[in-house]
Amino acid sequence: VVFPEDYEEPRKIHILVMGGSVTMGVMCSNFNPVGKTTTVHLKHCAWPKRVYSFIDHFFPGVVEGHILTVGGMNTKIGTEIWKYNMIPENSNIPQQPDILINAYSTNDVHVNTMKDAMQRNLTLEDMVHDMQEEFIRTVIKPRSSCEEKEPPLLLFVDDYLGNEQREIRKTMSVNSIGNRLSTYYGLGFISYADAVRDFVYGDTDEWWFSPIDWPKRQIHPGMGAHISLMYVVAYNLLNMATTYCDRLEAGPEHIYDSSVNGMPELKSNKTLDGEPKPRITNALPPAMTTELSLDDISMKWREAENALTALAFNASQCSNDT
Repeated sequence: VVFPEDYEEPRKIHILVMGGSVTMGVMCSNFNPVGKTTTVHLKHCAWPKRVYSFIDHFFPGVVEGHILTVGGMNTKIGTEIWKYNMIPENSNIPQQPDILINAYSTNDVHVNTMKDAMQRNLTLEDMVHDMQEEFIRTVIKPRSSCEEKEPPLLLFVDDYLGNEQREIRKTMSVNSIGNRLSTYYGLGFISYADAVRDFVYGDTDEWWFSPIDWPKRQIHPGMGAHISLMYVVAYNLLNMATTYCDRLEAGPEHIYDSSVNGMPELKSNKTLDGEPKPRITNALPPAMTTELSLDDISMKWREAENALTALAFNASQCSNDT
């Protein structure tokens, strides 16, 4: 490839994974079956580091990967870290990554979350829903000035297969919530649990893809799960990138221009009524509370849009550096 003389190499894409002890790699290297190998540090064994190495192998220098994991942390704590900018300054982690991955799913249904839900007289599913929705709204809140950074692309990774809860419907609550919220807010949702669920539920004694020691309480899977997670996450990231680039390649032949080609004729006494208002793009939808209904969702969403419009801020007027 020959680049023009004034070509400037684009900066790296910064990805940040936030999670707890599973994402950190606890127990990842405990059951390494390979004979001739060096000792693998848990963070190098864990799937985030593997994803970054995998991408860098095929696309050297394109991605700068960052990891912020602490045992016991869940989405509620992650929200506070993001809201109050508590990322350590000496960690080389950017204050505003391009892609942010929430990988707290297992800790979101931790026994401590269960106790917290009981104290608040909430079901575990409602508790997790509220935690994750607050995280989403905190991270992707629309900008109100050029001084504020552009929100990152937010993705959720679901790695929870059990066994903080034993009932199957309860173990799948995180998956249900993730699908619901990602659809509502237009986020990316990657479920490793869905990818391997048939293997695990078909043989709950296996420990290639799920934690060892079942039926004892154990939530940390071994190396096999982290290798599999690496492929699941990397595939979804690459699929997302290629899909986006393919859309950029779409030429005029793929677009029907009604102003040029016209619209079909209507019957003499018919008109095209019931047209929806323009899609709302500058305001988050209202929080998905138990009270939100079809009776008031449009009104609340339009009110949020009008409130932001009144600020007279247009993100397109900001420079690329802000």
